[in-house]
Amino acid sequence: MLKTKTLVVNLRPIDPDKLEIIKVPGTKETFKFNLLLEMVPDTVWKDFFYDELRKNPIPLDCEVDFEGLSIYVLSTPDKINDIIESVKKLVYSTNEHVQQHNKRIEEENKLEREMNMEDEEKIKRMREALKK
Repeated sequence: MLKTKTLVVNLRPIDPDKLEIIKVPGTKETFKFNLLLEMVPDTVWKDFFYDELRKNPIPLDCEVDFEGLSIYVLSTPDKINDIIESVKKLVYSTNEHVQQHNKRIEEENKLEREMNMEDEEKIKRMREALKK
C-alpha cells in the first residue's frame, strides 16, 4: 500500500502589533502568545517537531506546544525574541526532516509501484500459460 507524504508547515509572519500576548494568571513573569502556522500540522510533522525540540531544548522557564493552527509559547518578557527565534529554527529543521521523509516515501512508493507492475506482468504470463 502506498504511503502518504507529510505536508511542510510554515509559520506565518509575526506582526508585533497584532500578536496577542496574555499574562499567565498566578505567575510573576510568564506570558502566553500564539505563533500562527499556515495550516494545522499532521501527527508526523508534530512528531518531527518534538524530536527537534528534544535535540534543541528551549530555556527551562519557557514552554512550546501546539494549539490548533498555532504553536503556543509560554515565555518571560526578556526571552521573547530568543524563544521566537528558537521556534523558527525548530519549524525550519522540522520541515527539512519532512522533506527527507517525503523523499524516502517517494522512493518506497516508486519501488512498490514497480514491484506491483512486475507482479501483474507475471500474473498475466501465468494466465497466458494456462490458456495453452
